Amino acid sequence: MTKDERCEYFFRSFNDRHQRFQDSLNIFMTSLVGNNQKEKTSTSADCLKQLDILMSFLSPSDRPNWNENLRSKLHNVALQEGNTNYFKDISADLFSAYHEARSQDWKFLRNDQDDGSFKLDDVYRKHYEASAIPKLFDKLVDTLHEMISNNWVDSAIAREAIAKLAAVIKNNSHGSYVAANQSRVFLNQFVKSAAWHIVKDTPILGSLAKAVEDVTKEINLDWYKTFDDIRTKIKEEIDAEIPQFDPARLPAPLAKAIKDQSIAENVTDVEFYNPEPPQLDPPKGDTAA
Repeated sequence: MTKDERCEYFFRSFNDRHQRFQDSLNIFMTSLVGNNQKEKTSTSADCLKQLDILMSFLSPSDRPNWNENLRSKLHNVALQEGNTNYFKDISADLFSAYHEARSQDWKFLRNDQDDGSFKLDDVYRKHYEASAIPKLFDKLVDTLHEMISNNWVDSAIAREAIAKLAAVIKNNSHGSYVAANQSRVFLNQFVKSAAWHIVKDTPILGSLAKAVEDVTKEINLDWYKTFDDIRTKIKEEIDAEIPQFDPARLPAPLAKAIKDQSIAENVTDVEFYNPEPPQLDPPKGDTAA
């Protein structure tokens, strides 16, 4: 195996383990929005396992500063099943560690040579920043802060949930695609949670609660529209850079294989991409006509 082959093998392995860690971290952070203590401890244990595996690829001197902080938090969470006060005490630290892990720049994975090809991240960033989504997220954070700053929310659980959501959105909504989408996932889960129904049932918060739900709907609708535009732009760029073959000029077996693969990809795409945004739970008392 040549030096270049060894490097490629390492990069592939590291990227695979890094993705597994990121996925487990997202699942763990999503569990913090809910009230299932067992899920919090089990997902923290899995995230800790994935973090340890990822760090095993690096020498101690190359491991990022946030590693020990996050590792310590995850280890402690895994031991705290049933201790609800503990989650409240460390929630701010956890979100800070989460943000550091998500924004880590692994410089050795970057290719500093620009070969002139289009960059997917650049396409995403251009369309995302031009959309209304970033400002809608900022508006939402302001509304959530207004809810808790005036001490209008009597429930400590509801206040804690609102503070967590505001922190996640503030720290991640202007980041990468994964970070921004995870902010949206947290938001959609929150407006279906028990904590949110407590907020909605508080008379003085009626107008603010409606504002949050309205912004949530706008974010979802703009999200799907924006990413339709991104998908279209990426397809245009790929079609322009990669030579397209006329199936009529290819051998019949190969043309059929390409067609079958295209159908399979389209079916998968349709199943993965649902253009309908999640529906909010109807207010209590509403009944179908």
